[in-house]
Amino acid sequence: MTYSYQLPKESDVSITVYDVLGRNVWNHVETDKPAGHYSLMWKGVNDTGQLQASGVYLISFSTPGFNAVQKVLLLR
Repeated sequence: MTYSYQLPKESDVSITVYDVLGRNVWNHVETDKPAGHYSLMWKGVNDTGQLQASGVYLISFSTPGFNAVQKVLLLR
């Protein structure tokens, strides 16, 4: 699954995937990311590389001045 986002100015970025029970599945953090358009690939694995089951997941996108959550469906 590819997640696309845009930064209007340099910022720290945190993208976290949660399962529907609210458990942290995968996390990606970057500091001092320059302004621009970006995309990030989540390969349907957890932080230890184990494949995750098909189902609904929540992706949290956070910067110091902005937070958003998006629901996604992972199909195997």
